Amino acid sequence: MANPVVVPCPADQWTKVITNLTTAAIRIMSNSPDKYMWTYIATTGAVPTDFSEAVPINGDLPLSFGAAADVYVYAIGGIGKVRIDT
Repeated sequence: MANPVVVPCPADQWTKVITNLTTAAIRIMSNSPDKYMWTYIATTGAVPTDFSEAVPINGDLPLSFGAAADVYVYAIGGIGKVRIDT
């Protein structure tokens, strides 16, 4: 098992937090901001530009994909931090 990685999330922009994985978990490490969104794309796909495919993160988020994916997190209204467990 790999060590967890803490990723800072600048306010109001998409941040790639996972690259080319099929399983992982996202854990919110900061209460401010209080709202985070996430989305995924096929590895090497284009960075998201809007919220059309985004979903709120409500607590710990276990992820499992059939093919390798990149995962992005958006911290709404403030600087955030997430931990990625692989």
